[in-house]
Amino acid sequence: MLTEVKNTLIIIFFLQAFSSFAQTQTIHSIPEFGFLFDKGWKFQAGDNMEYAKPDFDDRKWQSINPVLDIHELPQIKQGIVWFRLHFFIDSNLLKEQLVLVIEQSGASEIYLNGSLIYTIGVFNTDPAKLKAYDPSGRFTALPVKNTGQQILSVRYALQPGIRYNTIFETTNYAFKAGINTLDAANRNVRQFMFFLRGIGFFINGILFIFAILHFCFFLFYRAQKANLYFSLFAFLDMVGFFIFFSYEYLPWVDHKFYVYNLAAEFLTVSGIFMFTALYYLFEQKRNWWYFTLVSLNVICIIAFALPGYWGWDVGSKFTVLMNLEITRISFIAVKKKKRGAWIIAVGCVCLLVCWMAFITRGPGTQDALIGFVYITSLISIPLSISIYLGVDFAFTNRQLQEKLIEVNELSQKTIAQEKEKQQLLATQNETLEQKVTERTTALNNSLQELKSTQAQLIQSEKMASLGELTAGIAHEIQNPLNFVNNFSEVNKELLFEMKDEMDKGNIDDAKAIANDVIDNEEKINHHGKRADAIVKGMLQHS
Repeated sequence: MLTEVKNTLIIIFFLQAFSSFAQTQTIHSIPEFGFLFDKGWKFQAGDNMEYAKPDFDDRKWQSINPVLDIHELPQIKQGIVWFRLHFFIDSNLLKEQLVLVIEQSGASEIYLNGSLIYTIGVFNTDPAKLKAYDPSGRFTALPVKNTGQQILSVRYALQPGIRYNTIFETTNYAFKAGINTLDAANRNVRQFMFFLRGIGFFINGILFIFAILHFCFFLFYRAQKANLYFSLFAFLDMVGFFIFFSYEYLPWVDHKFYVYNLAAEFLTVSGIFMFTALYYLFEQKRNWWYFTLVSLNVICIIAFALPGYWGWDVGSKFTVLMNLEITRISFIAVKKKKRGAWIIAVGCVCLLVCWMAFITRGPGTQDALIGFVYITSLISIPLSISIYLGVDFAFTNRQLQEKLIEVNELSQKTIAQEKEKQQLLATQNETLEQKVTERTTALNNSLQELKSTQAQLIQSEKMASLGELTAGIAHEIQNPLNFVNNFSEVNKELLFEMKDEMDKGNIDDAKAIANDVIDNEEKINHHGKRADAIVKGMLQHS
């Protein structure tokens, strides 16, 4: 988490060198980082333009150190106040252009030997129109024209009704001024801006890569949700740092509180996502302790907005608790021999070591080393988690490749088996086709024989039916024919008898016989018609 960031980035370049040369207000030489005016100041409440005159007697004024935070100087909150400083400049320093390097939390008018040389912010006797401005270490010309005593008078007022930023342990200097040469001040500002922007671009660049890379990992393998949460952490952290490092473009003091709070909210929420990603990564159950820590970090967002510094002091401790919890579950995972857990454990150890080195740094610590330690403390855990997720992704990818090879081998075996089955089926089909052909031929032959036999049977049945019909017809015709034949023979005999009787002259007997012949003829005719009817009926039936 960001702690003492602004102090580190600004005081590194100014305060260390200033402090060793502030034992006297007689300036014989100016070190590379300038000379800090932190002693010898006098203070008086009220507004009187006489206070700017160099011959004004300020011996009864109250001593003050305006380099302190405004929360430590309640006397400057009384409206317009004045600061005065007496100092001497050695003649050899007048060969170079001197500048005044300033940081402040209010609005001011700066007078040198009674002449107004610089107005910072919008200074007005009407509090509603007054607007505080912090030049953040930028400088203005200090037109010292001769040696001897110099009188620096500052007409100063805080902007009423605004919130002062306390996040990241920011110091709200009342009025911090130092003297330097123009060339050295230019170098310091360029180095400071290069250092500040370098840190910003470096951290945001890494976070941008993390956000894109792990979101792509999640899209490729959605089962690992830790990649999604870590991507969200990186994105929100990047936004938070971007807002934080934009403070150099926000010199108006009333804006800083809201900008820093917004940055802290993004950074705190991003920390919750990183914490959640680690729980998913190590398959930890999100128990009451997890939700307690998340709730505390949500509360710390509210605490940041509280007045004074205690809100930040309390809120920042919750973030430390979360980092300690990350360290704890990392070492538990190492103890359980979870693959690659040692990577995150090393990152946690690195964070703790770098953080302790950062907050316990000595006054002689080199600037570059402080910056390196600070950046390392910021990125150690995110970098170790990213490496772990990358290793886990590579392991998963290798497993998938091995599975793919196994699937391909099984597919080849399956294809070979399928080919064998197809060949067997083809052979069996040929055999079956031959058998089917043979059986079909046999069936066709049997069918032909069956049809022939059936035809013969039908013919036999027809012949039998015809025979029965013929026999029946013959029988039916035979009866009348028998009658016809019988009566014909009887009539023949009767005709012979009648002839004999006629020869004998027995006419009556001949007539009687003739009548019998007529009766027989009628019977013959009857039975003949009967046979005719039988024949006609047979013809109609056929």
